Amino acid sequence: MKNLFDIRFTAQDPPVEDEVPPEDHDAVRMFEGVSNRENTPAPTWLQTTNQFIPAWRSQARDIYLRWSVADRALRSARQACTANYDPYDIAGIRPGEDGYQRRTLVSWSTVEAESAHEQAIDMVTRLALRDLVDMIEQSILQAHEIMLQSHPHILLEQPDTKGLRRLYERRFDNPEAWRKSWTKFIAKWRRDRSPNEISNVVQRYWSDARLFLPVGYEPATLDQINAFMAVILAVRDHIVNRSKHVNAKLAELSTQIDSPGFSYDCGDVFEVRGAQMELIEAFYAEYLEMLSLTLKAKAVVQG
Repeated sequence: MKNLFDIRFTAQDPPVEDEVPPEDHDAVRMFEGVSNRENTPAPTWLQTTNQFIPAWRSQARDIYLRWSVADRALRSARQACTANYDPYDIAGIRPGEDGYQRRTLVSWSTVEAESAHEQAIDMVTRLALRDLVDMIEQSILQAHEIMLQSHPHILLEQPDTKGLRRLYERRFDNPEAWRKSWTKFIAKWRRDRSPNEISNVVQRYWSDARLFLPVGYEPATLDQINAFMAVILAVRDHIVNRSKHVNAKLAELSTQIDSPGFSYDCGDVFEVRGAQMELIEAFYAEYLEMLSLTLKAKAVVQG
């Protein structure tokens, strides 16, 4: 049985493959349009979602690889500071008598330069982790919206969507009015999600899409995925809000997953680590593999 959380990290900076597979641009198509070949049916939402998976995988991998390059460079530069006894000068542009000129802004000692590099390492990791979690969340929402495009009735059953429901029923008479109204509605749907809906973004998608786990995965896998997503979204929010300490919500969420890399206690200093980037990227790669198998299996069942 497969478990997405069997991954354990022991090295601080494991080797990263140099070669990145090119994006499969031909596999990615906009889900709102029609087929790019004449006399062929438009792809189903299952096929369209599967066509986006290579692009999502590549985007996450690119964020991870660029972070790894920056992290290694900063660590090497920090180590070089210890062997250099000359002042560490940083220049900038300032106005002078002859116009703007380059001047020394700081002249750090070895200890000061090392400290600055350590802060830069932490900053880069926080920004990269934020971007990676943002990208993962957006891909799950995009997959959800691809499904809703084919099955809007899931949202149109709400009491406050009578007008939109009427447009849907008459969509063949005025497709442009329906498209514009639906696009506006989906944008509002994204904005107005409650904190609980944000934390359960994976669970909501799989429930609405009526997806099932592929053969070989443990029954608790989806609960584990949802719990892990809730944790990394809370970590992302700490970064965005520049939180200095762990709040009660993140501490509680972290107790619900079996991942030592994301163990937090309420009130502790909030920290991010490179191993967290590794775990998130590996988790998402495995999730996309599972999603692809699920979509293909559902297509077979429906066929």
